[in-house]
Amino acid sequence: MSSTDPKTRFRALLIVVFLVVSAASIVGRSQILNWQLNLGYLALMRGDLVSARTWLGSQCLSSTARIMACFRLTVLSGDFAAANTLVNVPLQTAPDMLTLWLARQARAFLEAGERQSAIQTADLLLNHHAPETRPDVINEAGLVYANVGERQKALEAFSVSAALEPENRFSEGWYQTVALYYDSGEWQEVVDMVAPVVDAPEGPTSNAWQNALHTLALTYGYLDQPTEADRVYRRLAESYPQSHHWPVFQAFVYLGQQDIADGELESAAQRFAIAYDLALEVIPSARADYEAAAWEQIAQLAEAVSASPDSNVVLTSIQSLCQRDPSSAGCYFVLGRLYAQISQSEQADQAYAQACRLACGDASIDSYQNSVYMVAQPECTQR
Repeated sequence: MSSTDPKTRFRALLIVVFLVVSAASIVGRSQILNWQLNLGYLALMRGDLVSARTWLGSQCLSSTARIMACFRLTVLSGDFAAANTLVNVPLQTAPDMLTLWLARQARAFLEAGERQSAIQTADLLLNHHAPETRPDVINEAGLVYANVGERQKALEAFSVSAALEPENRFSEGWYQTVALYYDSGEWQEVVDMVAPVVDAPEGPTSNAWQNALHTLALTYGYLDQPTEADRVYRRLAESYPQSHHWPVFQAFVYLGQQDIADGELESAAQRFAIAYDLALEVIPSARADYEAAAWEQIAQLAEAVSASPDSNVVLTSIQSLCQRDPSSAGCYFVLGRLYAQISQSEQADQAYAQACRLACGDASIDSYQNSVYMVAQPECTQR
């Protein structure tokens, strides 16, 4: 039969048509699946689990993206048996993406109270998908272990993480080991790890170093070694203004408290002023905590003034703080206390009135301003 035979040409044409139609069908199905996946993700973002289940359907294993979306759905739905099944499905994706995904799923199980599933997922991450360049992911697994009481596994994970950053003396894995010892009440282990690096010249540039020194200072408190705690807090204070983190803030608060105890009110005022400057510089979401802690200490300073020869220095310092942040009810409330302490009742009334104007009955102000109102309420209700 020749190649020009009409029947042969017809059969060839049918084959071509069949292939084209099949390809179009496959492409169309793929597009539909992608469309459904996108709608499923949108439903998950809205928290609409019913719609998410409808769009994701029974095709959870058809792609890596669907497996990830379905895992999120099963966790939110409380179907942890199904979630465990999905975690163990081999994913065809980049190693970094896989390890990060597994770390997040371990954390999701932990937050849902599924202790055993969290451990199994962390085990899967470390034993079968051990990342060679992701110490942050290994730290995540270590934190999961630490939170469920698997102390030895946590220590091993943090050790592996730290070993991946040999050039970083103050790695996150190193600090998490310190934190784990502290949380376990193993004070000597904390001292052994951190005391040798208190004076490290590169320390102030490292958040982990600052956090570790704060942990060490607290540890010395538990060990009833105030001289050593004082030395560590002073070292932290020396890192200002290079560092503006919570441990440095706490150092100035602590040293200011010590100054009050020693009757060094001018020095206390200077330290608390720096603490307040730090409070003004932090991100808005954290500012209320910093500011509340600062004004709590400054209020103690105002109470300590009385007839002290340093009263004018303290007064000038607090007035300066109020000028820098005129919207702070706390500032004017403390200023009112100070005026009352030095028997300047008219100025005290004016300061209290300003605190009340800023704080009283205003539901839109932050939680710290409202806490000031609770303290100042006797003065406020008289106006």
